[in-house]
Amino acid sequence: SKVSPEGCTVKSVFDSGKREVYLYPIVQRGVKMLEFLKLLKGEGKSLGLVICEKITVQLDPMIHIHSELGELHCELGEMITLVLTESEWNTITDFFAVLLGARWRRKSKNEWFRARDKETKLEILPPYAIALLMEGGKTINWPYMKQIIQEFNRTKEERVAAAQSYATTKIMDVPRLCQPVYHFNTKYLLLGPSKKDCSYEFPDQDDSIKSFQDYFKIRKNVDLSIDDCLFVSQRLWSQPAQFLELDGKIREDQGKTPRKDRNSEEYDYGVTTCAGLATVYLPKGVCQEAEMADPSLLLLTVVLPQILYTLERKIAGVSFIRHCKTNFPCLGKYLSLVKASELNVAMTAKATNIQLNYDKYEWFGDAVLKLLQSDTLLHTPELRCWVRCLHEGDLTTLRSAMANNEYLAAACQRIGFDTFILDTPLARGKWMPQTLELYSEYQGEIVVTTAGSKTGMKSCADIMESMLGLIYIHFGYKAASEVGFECGILLPQGDEVMELIYGQVKPQPQAFRTVQRLTGRKYFNSPGLVEEAFTHPSAVHEAVPSYQRLEWVGDAVLCIATREWIFRTFPHLPVGEMVTLDAAIVSNEVLGYRCIKSGLHKFINHRDQSLPSRIEHYQWTIGDKVGRGIWGSDPPKILSDVVEAVFGAVHIDGGFAAGQVAVKTLMRPMLDAIEEMKGDVTTLRHPITLLNEIGGRMFDIEITRDDAFLRNHGREAKIWQGKGWREGRIDGTDSVGTVLSLGQTLISVAEPSMKSARNRACALAVSVLEDHDDLVERWKKVSAIIERQGTCASALHNGSDDEE
Repeated sequence: SKVSPEGCTVKSVFDSGKREVYLYPIVQRGVKMLEFLKLLKGEGKSLGLVICEKITVQLDPMIHIHSELGELHCELGEMITLVLTESEWNTITDFFAVLLGARWRRKSKNEWFRARDKETKLEILPPYAIALLMEGGKTINWPYMKQIIQEFNRTKEERVAAAQSYATTKIMDVPRLCQPVYHFNTKYLLLGPSKKDCSYEFPDQDDSIKSFQDYFKIRKNVDLSIDDCLFVSQRLWSQPAQFLELDGKIREDQGKTPRKDRNSEEYDYGVTTCAGLATVYLPKGVCQEAEMADPSLLLLTVVLPQILYTLERKIAGVSFIRHCKTNFPCLGKYLSLVKASELNVAMTAKATNIQLNYDKYEWFGDAVLKLLQSDTLLHTPELRCWVRCLHEGDLTTLRSAMANNEYLAAACQRIGFDTFILDTPLARGKWMPQTLELYSEYQGEIVVTTAGSKTGMKSCADIMESMLGLIYIHFGYKAASEVGFECGILLPQGDEVMELIYGQVKPQPQAFRTVQRLTGRKYFNSPGLVEEAFTHPSAVHEAVPSYQRLEWVGDAVLCIATREWIFRTFPHLPVGEMVTLDAAIVSNEVLGYRCIKSGLHKFINHRDQSLPSRIEHYQWTIGDKVGRGIWGSDPPKILSDVVEAVFGAVHIDGGFAAGQVAVKTLMRPMLDAIEEMKGDVTTLRHPITLLNEIGGRMFDIEITRDDAFLRNHGREAKIWQGKGWREGRIDGTDSVGTVLSLGQTLISVAEPSMKSARNRACALAVSVLEDHDDLVERWKKVSAIIERQGTCASALHNGSDDEE
């Protein structure tokens, strides 16, 4: 049955009439902010977080970089305990709704915030709101909050009258926020009247526009009296929706430079403007006060969404641990020992656009789950007898079915983890505090939008793998196994492993000694496993089964060992580069190379007559240094299969730790080489990828047989093979890989296999291009033009200047 989080409602919180709540002053410091607050007559004002439960998680100070306000330091002050009635709580939430509506409402829509229904269950967070504090930041400013709520409820006519009344005074007591009647969602800082009226010259390139009266009539379709005075006003400071976290600081993500004051004259009646904001004149006849008209309050909310978003993420981690301790004690025990910051990362989906998300944990957890499922199948009583009869491909299909997204997502939803996934980005219309909701009117009906959305299947599956990755990294494979069984994503298992060999078979002595030396496994409980690891499927009459089952297990052993080594050796690498390293280490090319260099190929028991010649040709290939790294060869798959089978044999015989040691011992030369490169993946990236980065759609890759190449390109076309050039052969049996650009051949390479011909052709093309930086830059430029125009053909035939 589904396990749901406990949660609470506002009604249940205040069921006794009064409630002890906790006030945390929001401390914001910044030189520019203080200057602005002084000008806006907002000195001494501050906001406070009022929440119904104590905050038990550490909230580190945040540094925000704002385009006009510069560096802002934000943190929560010391907790103050208060006792509130339900009526007082309602006042705070109503004020919070007005405040956030002024800061976080989408400009393109007429929508407002309000408190959610008191009987709505809040599953993750306790009820919270933002209050205005008195000077000193210790008590709540009830009178002014009620005034703000009253002003919000004014009619449009009342707000128009309030704004236009300032035309009769020379100096405004305090600046106010106004909205032009022609653009409801644009706000200006109203500083005071000037001595100018609508006859004043308007700076415009249109000769028909001479005055402010002309401009608003022609451009805004608003009729103004020529005598209407002009207010001195300023465009507001930036109120960004997105922030980027870089170097420990949260930067405004808007991609533009600070705006400058375009007026240099002194303003009438001693009006002082805010430095860095654009100053404009607004006619009295277009002004109405904003619903929340105090600009100092709006200034205090500049980074409020970021603060609350961070707070919700932190508290969600605490709630998740509480949920797990109640329903999944094993997982709850482990998570309570993990740093809160790491747990938050492991719960954060890529959809949030946050740089530190669960990508790495999910990538690593995928490998953990792969081996867990393999071990489960080997130990599950119901399936154990079937596993010995299945082909490696069938076993892989079975394992994939037990770990696909649909299966994992269903488990995630069943145990209630989906509620805690942090997958909502900090953006208007997507994220909002969980205690509020958005409402708007559409065709006479109220449309309501609440926080969060249904979590997608992929995110649900990812969080399960992320949790396994997190638990493994901190507590090991056994702990990950315990969590997997507790969460119901692993099948129940018996005490004994499946018997993988038939009878008492002894391995070849030299093969046994070689395996012992290469894997560090000095003693085998079942030596026959070594013989099985070298038995090819073609050896059908042998006393042991073929290596396919051991290869299947070894694939998972290699996967987790490789990813753990990358994760711990290069923890700061982006996950994309981790994937590149992983793909290189576990590739058929690298495993085949290690098989030859370690001599394991000598002990393969097979009946395939073509195998010796294919291995011999591969040995010759890896001795030829012309190519591009590991991707310039195509080893027979049996070589990598045997390496994985050896890993599987050690894992089955000696357990998890022995299998991991085997991988790191046998693969040590490759791991050392990568460590010397300090994780630089450039030389490990596939040549096709590198070629696409240089020219994208400018390059085509053609693979043909030798005779077809001769027919298509003629005898004048040369092919590189080995260490020299040759012509196409009508009776040739090699494959020819050709790299072309805009129909012209750059290079053709002949190899026995299609894969190696393609890869070596791309590798040589990249090698030549990288020796000519100017040529690469020209290619990239033309490639960008082609991308804009759609296809190579269109670039060649559109007759544009870009074609050259």
